Amino acid sequence: YLYKRHLSTEAINQSDSKLSTMAKTKKLSKDVRDKIVDLHKAGMGYKTIAKQLGEKVTTVGAIIRKWKKHKRTVNLPRPGAPCKISPRGVAMIMRTVRNQPRTTREDLVNDLKAAGTIVTKKTIDNVVYRWLTLMMFFQVVDVGSTWTALGPKLSCDSRPLVVKAIAELLALLPQLTVKTEEYQKLKEQVVSFLWGYALNKEPEVASCGYKALSEFSEAAHTLLHLPEQVRVPLDRRRSSNVPTTTQQRYVVVINPWSAFELFLTSLVRQEMTQMPRGVYHSALKRGSLRSDQGKTVAGIPGFMLKTYEKSKQPGLKPGLAAGLLLSFDLPVQTDRDGRPINRFLLSRGRSYQQMLATLIHEVNIQPSEWHRALLLPQAWRGFMSRAYHAVLQGRRAELEMQQKQGKESPEELQYKQHCAWLWVRDQLTGVVKSAAKDSPVVQGNSILALSGLAAVLAKYESNMPADTEGGLGVGPEILSTSTWLAMVLDTLLSIVSSSYKPRGQVFPWFLHRSYSGENTASAIARSCAALALSLVVPVLVAWHKDSVPQVIATLRAGLPGSPTADDSQAVQFHSGLALGMLLSCLHQERLSDVSGQKITELLMSSLDTLEACCFDSNLEYNAGCVLGLGLVLGALSGSGQTEHRARVSLTLDKLLEALQGDSSSQGRMLQEVLAYSVAGVGVAAFSGGVVDALKAEEIMSALRSMTEESQQTPGFSLALGLVVHGLSSCGHGKAEDIQPRLLDAWIKILLAEGCPTMQRLAAVNGLVALVGSETGILQVSLPTFGMGLIITFSGAIGLQSNSACLVGHLHLAHMSTSHSRTAVPQDFSYLPEKSVIRSVVDFLTEAGKKGPEFAHPSLVKTALGPLATVGGSYQYPPVNWSAILSPLMRLNFGEVVQHQCIELASNQAQSSQSASLFLGVWLSPPLVHSLSMQTRGHLYDNLSVWMKHVSEDKLQVYVETLGLQQFQQDVRPQRLAICLSLLRGLAQAMALPNPPNTVWAILCTTIEKIFNLFFLVNHTTRNGWCDQEVHLYVGVSKCLSELADTEIDRIVQVTEMEKTGFILAHLTSQGRVPLLGLNDVITAVLRGWSSHKVGWLLLQTFYQCRLAASPNTGVSKRMEWLLELMGLIRNVAYGVTTATDFLLQVFAAAVISWGDHTMPLLLGVRTQWFPWQQGSKPPGLPHALYGDAVLAEQSVSLCLLGLPHSMRQLLAKEPWREHFSHPTDFLSPFCTAALLALKSSTDFKKKAVWTRAYGW
Repeated sequence: YLYKRHLSTEAINQSDSKLSTMAKTKKLSKDVRDKIVDLHKAGMGYKTIAKQLGEKVTTVGAIIRKWKKHKRTVNLPRPGAPCKISPRGVAMIMRTVRNQPRTTREDLVNDLKAAGTIVTKKTIDNVVYRWLTLMMFFQVVDVGSTWTALGPKLSCDSRPLVVKAIAELLALLPQLTVKTEEYQKLKEQVVSFLWGYALNKEPEVASCGYKALSEFSEAAHTLLHLPEQVRVPLDRRRSSNVPTTTQQRYVVVINPWSAFELFLTSLVRQEMTQMPRGVYHSALKRGSLRSDQGKTVAGIPGFMLKTYEKSKQPGLKPGLAAGLLLSFDLPVQTDRDGRPINRFLLSRGRSYQQMLATLIHEVNIQPSEWHRALLLPQAWRGFMSRAYHAVLQGRRAELEMQQKQGKESPEELQYKQHCAWLWVRDQLTGVVKSAAKDSPVVQGNSILALSGLAAVLAKYESNMPADTEGGLGVGPEILSTSTWLAMVLDTLLSIVSSSYKPRGQVFPWFLHRSYSGENTASAIARSCAALALSLVVPVLVAWHKDSVPQVIATLRAGLPGSPTADDSQAVQFHSGLALGMLLSCLHQERLSDVSGQKITELLMSSLDTLEACCFDSNLEYNAGCVLGLGLVLGALSGSGQTEHRARVSLTLDKLLEALQGDSSSQGRMLQEVLAYSVAGVGVAAFSGGVVDALKAEEIMSALRSMTEESQQTPGFSLALGLVVHGLSSCGHGKAEDIQPRLLDAWIKILLAEGCPTMQRLAAVNGLVALVGSETGILQVSLPTFGMGLIITFSGAIGLQSNSACLVGHLHLAHMSTSHSRTAVPQDFSYLPEKSVIRSVVDFLTEAGKKGPEFAHPSLVKTALGPLATVGGSYQYPPVNWSAILSPLMRLNFGEVVQHQCIELASNQAQSSQSASLFLGVWLSPPLVHSLSMQTRGHLYDNLSVWMKHVSEDKLQVYVETLGLQQFQQDVRPQRLAICLSLLRGLAQAMALPNPPNTVWAILCTTIEKIFNLFFLVNHTTRNGWCDQEVHLYVGVSKCLSELADTEIDRIVQVTEMEKTGFILAHLTSQGRVPLLGLNDVITAVLRGWSSHKVGWLLLQTFYQCRLAASPNTGVSKRMEWLLELMGLIRNVAYGVTTATDFLLQVFAAAVISWGDHTMPLLLGVRTQWFPWQQGSKPPGLPHALYGDAVLAEQSVSLCLLGLPHSMRQLLAKEPWREHFSHPTDFLSPFCTAALLALKSSTDFKKKAVWTRAYGW
């Protein structure tokens, strides 16, 4: 038996009490029905009757119609209609089944019939199933044996009630987990059975199945549970995209979307619960090397390092250094348990620092090598990323060793651990600084290394978890990240342009400016600085988005043909290439999705300028522009926007026409660059669906013919290898046929010593392009081994040097991934293939590209809903949320999908900068006006979650400007819900500890302006929407309670009695302000303000003060205030009759409220301001604040009647008893005055009465 335990008496009673709820009825009593008819006869309408009695309008209408038709309001008993089962009947069924398990339904029906209760078999089944569920929950019966006995019979019953009961029964199985083989078999059977329910064509049955499956773990579900139409054929299951494709197909064919959304939410929550910390950084460290690539590619770093150390040929050193830059990666030494050894981690970090200094001096930069110029920025970024993480590991290992040795205090070590990532930044910056003041080549490498470090640092910080409250800060001795990154950006712009004026400090290591202001940096340094600007795109997007126009303008000024273009050919080439790389990176970062229309227009106008330079026949050095244009078009091919796709297709035709045109007017370098650009754009366009297979084949044929005609041109071979590899990986049949033949031919040429060196060099370039960026290589050991032989034994130094660089490029292409080139990854491809989150995001990305025609809005809602729901409790791994959500917001997927996108972005804004940027775009006009009121209300409700993570101007516009518009008099009645949302969000945001000063200023200004917008409503509208506005006053009071006392005194001036009176009364009753705050209200009444309703507010406040636990409402504070009030009454008692009456009533109200609990309740005082929830007010109260108007006006005057009783109760308590004389002396003159007022009466003239009155 798997589970068996005796059920206690308490459990049985608990189950009986749960089942007794079946006897409840929703029918109205006969008295209520008769009253409805009477009110209708009196001339009242349906809505008026429903409002007065607190019933639904539809219910009132049904009763009146029944009375008109049948002349009665109650139903007559119908023959054969079963009555509802009573709690006693339910208990009898349970006892009978428990004592006699073989009892049938017929027996139970007969027994109940004999007892006077007529039920059906369906009711019996319902009771029995609920009883069986409780028995399994309390582990009374054995689940395994019960399901074995009942499963075959129950599985044949398709009635919805039975299906629901069975699903609820089986959903308890995960709560009763035991580690036995029988349990595992039972769970497999149950899961398969429930999947049968889930795949049922009946939506009600499928919903029950999905709800039950949501209780099971993700590991319990397999591909065999899916329907046939979404399974992948067996021969394709080894493909890397099988899980994602299968899950996407399944999303398309599901039927009950709401139930499947619940199931999907469960899977996403389980995955996030088990998500390891730092999964993204771990994926970057592991790289993307597939197991089927063997040890050949993985052995490239060791081979390159060994060859570099043994080589004694000066001409080979630069090539080997370039190869090391692309592939250098030291292994991590581990112990027997697989844990890294700290001392080896420290040594590994130092080795990276030494190699950095070496590569800065050894890597050669040739302006004429266009392919090397394309690779150098990526190479330095990749190396600096590996170096940064290696030195960071070494630093943490060093601190751990110091902690074990006990050399420093734990607090100091903790602070150093917290600042380790900044310490590594400064260490690597120092290495770059020590080598910067050397030759132009060394300066160029230093610039690229510094820029690569900035890109790595920006990426590392943007993917760090959100800081928790009370976390460790950074001391003033460490330069902040934003300041350091701004110095890097200013340094690069100062090197590129002599007219640029830095906003702050720059790194003074580069001699880039003379005393006269001229730019003295070398051409290589200026070229490298231009290329390095593309590396700092993550910095521009995250920290300095306002500097994007300046950077683009600087590069556009250096384009060929520009009046401010540099005289150097190399600088003009690199300016065009740098602008293309910059625009490509900005499009990959989806900057246009998180920026305004001006940035989008700037990007497109810059592309127009770049394209004009490419096709201008009068320009001489525009090869860099052609190469840069190819990069931009490749980035636009995957955007999914129609205008971008049309532009890519048109420009590709122009590039292909230029390539096939007259070659006599073109230089060899321009021809190679044209071929490379056509190949790259053609592959990207075919992959993105911009061009068809025939166009792609035309491009491949043109490049093939050019390569065959010029077999000694490396650029043509590189372009042909690129287009064949790209098209074959996209499934192009002709490319797949050509690829193996090209591979064999180029390998033979490479290994043939008799072939010309240039032809062999072209073969090396073709091989690298053919297999280097391939993700599913069949055989890479042969070409890589062949290039290794060339590097080691060939006598051609140039061939050896170029082969070494290309081998390093081969390794970098295999180890890098698409998500490692941007500030944050564009998708979750670094997560495991079985990840549900990865599949859902891939589906949403595809839906955003293809629109509602591909995925129905209900499907998108089903996929996006779980991400938004779980995102409120968990922070997802790094991803570019803007790239995923922006297309869904632009396309016509409906308001629900828009709401889910905003909800997800607001929840992730605290940990994702892309989410905060995306949210900032939709917080300001005009996009904010396209959001539904529900979405805008949700943003106000969750103001405390995202307010710190958007720019101040966006926050001010959305909260202060747009928020105040909701409180205008003409629109407030229709937008009460969104007004309440704003006040709730403000209260939560102002309650947070230590908000930023700018944010706090915006919040304070907003609540002050909202307070000033409120005004007294005319009495003619008091029974209208003013009743609902009371909750707005409460919201304002909660917000004001978070301000300082001085701010409350400044804002809450008694300029309007009802508004200010309630606000001060509510603040005082909560103990936020002292009782002295009521003096302003009382003084205003004494000065002539109307006391209408004020007495009721004060009476309610006095009673609430007694119940509140606050120092301001303690007994001593109340006693001091009451004594002060007595003194005030004594001062104004002579001459002002009206003021004296009001003050006496206030005094009596205070005494009654603080004397005992019974007297205030008799006068109608409530224990809470609003004892009922909003929208459920009792029908007898016409106003939510005052209740009955007559009672509100007379309650304070009635307090005088209860004053003697309450005064005796009050003075009998401590510490009131100590001040017994004060109330006595205070009341004595009033008693005497009352007696003397009777002196004109007949009885008073008697001598005995006169003597008693005057005490004679």
